[in-house]
Amino acid sequence: MRFIGFLRNAFCFGQSSLGPGSVDRRLFMVDGDKNQPEPDLPKSPKREVDNADQATRYVDPSSLDRADDETDFVFVQEHEQPMLLGEYEILEKIGAGGMGQVFRARHRTMQREVALKILPRKFSQHAHLVERFYFEVRALAKMMHPNIVTAFDAGCAMGVHFLVMELVEGVSLASHVATNGPLQLQDAVRFLAQASSALGYAHAQGIVHRDIKPGNMMWTPSGTLKILDFGLAHLTQEVNQEAKSKHLIGTVEFMAPEQIENASQVDHRTDLYSLGASLFYLLTGRTMFSGEPVQIALAHIKKQPPALYEVRSDLDLRIDAVFQKLVAKKPSERFPNAEAIQEMLVSLNLTENVARGEAKTTTKLPTLSLEPPTNRPGGEATAERGYSAIGIELGMMTSRASYLDSERKLNEIQVDGEKRSIRNMVWSDQEQIAVGELAAQRRIAAPNQIFYGFQRWFGIPLLERPFAGRRVPPEVLLAIVIRRMVDACRKEVPDVSHAVVTVPACYDQLHRHSVLTACRCAGIEPLQLLDRPLAAVLAHMEMFSQVSNAATEKQTMLVVSLHGTAGEASLVTTEKNVARPIASIGDVRMGLSRWHNRVAEQIASKFQEKHGIDIRTDLGAASRLQRTAEMAIDRLGVVQQVELRYEAKQLEIRWTMTREDLIRLCGDFLHDLVEFARSVMQQAQVESKDLSQLLFVGELFSIPQIRDHFRKSLAPKVNTETISKADLARGAALQASYLMPPMDTRGPHAETHSPYDIGLVFFDAGKPPTMPKILIPKGASLPTQFSRTLRIPPNNSDSTIQFVESTRLGNANWHRLGAIHPSKAFPNRSPEEPLQLRLEMDISGLLSCKLTWLAGNTQRTIPPLAAPPFDSETILKWQNWIETLFMCQTGE
Repeated sequence: MRFIGFLRNAFCFGQSSLGPGSVDRRLFMVDGDKNQPEPDLPKSPKREVDNADQATRYVDPSSLDRADDETDFVFVQEHEQPMLLGEYEILEKIGAGGMGQVFRARHRTMQREVALKILPRKFSQHAHLVERFYFEVRALAKMMHPNIVTAFDAGCAMGVHFLVMELVEGVSLASHVATNGPLQLQDAVRFLAQASSALGYAHAQGIVHRDIKPGNMMWTPSGTLKILDFGLAHLTQEVNQEAKSKHLIGTVEFMAPEQIENASQVDHRTDLYSLGASLFYLLTGRTMFSGEPVQIALAHIKKQPPALYEVRSDLDLRIDAVFQKLVAKKPSERFPNAEAIQEMLVSLNLTENVARGEAKTTTKLPTLSLEPPTNRPGGEATAERGYSAIGIELGMMTSRASYLDSERKLNEIQVDGEKRSIRNMVWSDQEQIAVGELAAQRRIAAPNQIFYGFQRWFGIPLLERPFAGRRVPPEVLLAIVIRRMVDACRKEVPDVSHAVVTVPACYDQLHRHSVLTACRCAGIEPLQLLDRPLAAVLAHMEMFSQVSNAATEKQTMLVVSLHGTAGEASLVTTEKNVARPIASIGDVRMGLSRWHNRVAEQIASKFQEKHGIDIRTDLGAASRLQRTAEMAIDRLGVVQQVELRYEAKQLEIRWTMTREDLIRLCGDFLHDLVEFARSVMQQAQVESKDLSQLLFVGELFSIPQIRDHFRKSLAPKVNTETISKADLARGAALQASYLMPPMDTRGPHAETHSPYDIGLVFFDAGKPPTMPKILIPKGASLPTQFSRTLRIPPNNSDSTIQFVESTRLGNANWHRLGAIHPSKAFPNRSPEEPLQLRLEMDISGLLSCKLTWLAGNTQRTIPPLAAPPFDSETILKWQNWIETLFMCQTGE
């Protein structure tokens, strides 16, 4: 585990391994003493210790928070005589962590100072914790290597289990880089050679470390590298039961893909991946992937890291070749063993045969300036904490949620009392709020206090009408509904932390970022914003698999969707367990709400025709009118006709409305949807004979006449199926099961593509902009990334770089995204110096952009939208406000 001498991130001298100004978003809880000063190296190295086992891996973190107050020993400075443990004098406490406390001690006979790790007595009551402690004992006992900390003794005295190790002076590489900036290439290569020597030795003993990171690499004053913390070491000849659990064990920023997907399948090549991730940090001052922890885990599985020479201009292809081979996604594509790393370093003339322990350091580079700071020195070790994901079908009118249990059984959750769907509606009176059905009950009496259809208002900074005493953005109102759903889900799945959330395939960057913001304000992190047509196909695939065990042949499905949020048509192919989108066309302005408004207009016209009064000018009457239209369309999905009775101003009208009336009334809307389907088939060059299935998504398609209209217009001989909102939630739950590490690959899952073109435009004030240069085309497989060197001519040095997004209306129509002015972003840059542009689009279709001044080692993040979305601080404020509202409502 972790020991003396190192690591500011680990022991009593150690602050958190998160660097100054960085955000603590760890996947698992950690503990440790964070109040001691940071060591100053290399001028005057201080003795520093790793805090035993930084991660709270197998116990309740709340109990570990009290560990320092419930220590098994009293500090020696409070007594004239030191306390004894066997042959060792306990001198002072120098660290504490999840799996032990660490003391500086002295052997009474040999008078040698050592690091003494002690398992707290309260942990000794648990056999699995004692066994984990002795995993480290046995791992260290097998090894004697100059680049691995040495174990001297172990045992049990007075009922206390302890491990004795060498006391190492120095600082961790994580701490050094956080303080002094990235290493020069020569130093990084020397440490890489020493680390590979140590790992080659450990692997030959049958030991896989499983937590290689800069925080576990000690830099001594002599320049020797020491690998520390074998607390997670896997002894290949023993059965590690923890590795078979669903919990991640390791440090997420440095974990190999196979360690995330199935911890029981790790081997020596897992350490090599972590070594490559550590090399990236040492040379750049940041981890390969940043963001929310589970997203980092998914990035290790899905995304390629940037080339080293793209991040630092003084690095070349040789070191990048070593790095890329270390971090290959497939273990078979990495170095076959640690010795091969040293051989490649020599063959590329990066180093001579470096003797073990030999490493004279050179001058350090300046710290890479990042906005915002992304350097997380070494990451944080994991703890055993439950993380689960659910699937959310997020509609405009109603929403639902499902999850897949440990037996792969799909369960739908009661998200509003005993109801399995919740109305996306909120009501407030000062600080009192109502959500879902309770809000709907107040709709007639208090129409001016009701809010719904939040997605229609995305892009508006603050709504005019106040909610709960203050003006709020629409994302916050949606977050309140999501929060109510999540609270209900946690009654069945207490450790829910993430969700796959359905959205229309036609959602652009604005709408996708708004949904992301709403989820985060609600306190849940989206694993993915899943296009609704893909959720429908996944549900269909799961239902088919229950009928037949035969492998699914390749099929092409047309999915026609109509919800409050949008109307759209999509083509999706399926083969075995994978659903892949081909093409999609839709519009957020052509959803079911258009149908509601058309019926409401018809009722208002009939009322005015009979009574001469326009009821649409009265807020209360208009609210009842809208509700009547919504109920009428809902009922027509079940019965042939509905008897409408509408009252206003003590007057009324009655009207019998049939399904045929609805189709005649909204025939142009139906035509638009058919045209979407025809256009998407034409775009993908798919004919009706090529279709194997026609899926209808939306409650309106429960009307047979509407389904028949589509069949006759598009594919008369194709089988049809109606997908409900409950099915969409199930499809999202299936995708959540696939994405949530460790990944479950047994069921169907979906791949995604870019919904629109992403382009770049240069423009100067007073001049017309250039034509957009497409960087990420519509239909590109996700996740994807784009990297290019930009050389801006001196005569265009004042140009602004504007990112744009296409629309369904063609290349003459573009949405503005984020922009950056290079001369303002990098005021010290010479016009002839190139810039490195890097774009990434994740599996949710969310764009992120960075621009780097290579010569200046400075990077700027470009906002994804023209009007930047909430920053993390604003999200936290709204999250706390929502929490307060719920506490006031429940009286907690």
